[in-house]
Amino acid sequence: MFTSLLYSQVNSNKIYLKVLGTVQDGGSPHIACGKKCCKNLSPQEKANRKITCLEVFQPKTKKSILFEATPDIVSQWKALSYPLKGIYLTHAHMGHYTGLLHLGREALGSKEIPVFAMPKMRSFLENNAPWSQLVDL
Repeated sequence: MFTSLLYSQVNSNKIYLKVLGTVQDGGSPHIACGKKCCKNLSPQEKANRKITCLEVFQPKTKKSILFEATPDIVSQWKALSYPLKGIYLTHAHMGHYTGLLHLGREALGSKEIPVFAMPKMRSFLENNAPWSQLVDL
């Protein structure tokens, strides 16, 4: 995880960006990958490699928003600077929305966190299980 500031230097009127992941949608190590980039990773390397995700936050409001709901959302959630107030999905690749499952009643059980997506993606989520269950149940 990259953080470009020290919290003691935070100006509360500014908006900040924290990178919570930089790895391709399939994760790391990538399934069935035999290349050097995936083989023999240390536990630390495995723990630090998260799928692409950004947090935007403002200390003054003490709120965070997340760009992407990745399969790594559980650990990325723990790294948030402030309580999550919304999730923006940029597109429909598997690494960008499958983390929404963790908002379901079997996990977080939250209908209160708004999810923002383009119309086609929104329609897909609203009309197809298991995603539609996040709203319906």
